Amino acid sequence: MLQFIARTQFDWGKQLQEKKDMIGAAEKLRGCQVVVTRAMHLEPQNHILRFNLAVAKLQTATCIAKQLEPKEEHIRRAELGLQLAKARLTALSESECTEKELGFKKAKAVEHLNACDDKAREVEAAMAAAQERRARRAAENEKRQEAFATGRDPPDATTKYAYMDALSSEDVEYLRALPYTLALPRDLCGRPTRVVHAGLVPGVALERQDARMMTRMRHVVRGELS
Repeated sequence: MLQFIARTQFDWGKQLQEKKDMIGAAEKLRGCQVVVTRAMHLEPQNHILRFNLAVAKLQTATCIAKQLEPKEEHIRRAELGLQLAKARLTALSESECTEKELGFKKAKAVEHLNACDDKAREVEAAMAAAQERRARRAAENEKRQEAFATGRDPPDATTKYAYMDALSSEDVEYLRALPYTLALPRDLCGRPTRVVHAGLVPGVALERQDARMMTRMRHVVRGELS
């Protein structure tokens, strides 16, 4: 029964992989691994289960490497999965058991073993790209925080706020006249409630709030009681 469930999960994952849904495919293949692992606890000497688990790990790593922007933690799991798959396939291909005893041809184990090396390079490239994205986003966030602290426009303001060039003087005056906060009716919320676009500095009276904070705040800021 467990092998049937595992096969269903594996086939489902392969179908999603063919449809380019790499995230969904990886999820189903991880489910396949869980079921096969449970089956191995019942039959620890079953060589076919060992082989199937290695293949599932290989396919999971393939899906993760092909995702658009996989998370680093998922890539690390893929790297570990490939290492375990490679070790298992090596042991099976070098086993002294006959192919009849194994339940499959050793050539299949060698074929998937070679695929592990190819996928390892793809996963390594995916990790390098993920680390580069993280470093770039950290640098961009640091520049934005610096610009916010000094009152300057963020680095990407030129393209991000290009639509402002099309605003007429009447549009600008209308926007300037709008309030920074809105008071909601008491019967709607049950208690006095005021909403703001970004945030308010705690402990600072409303009339003393900084307009930049109310429109751009992204982190909790401590203020002095007034």
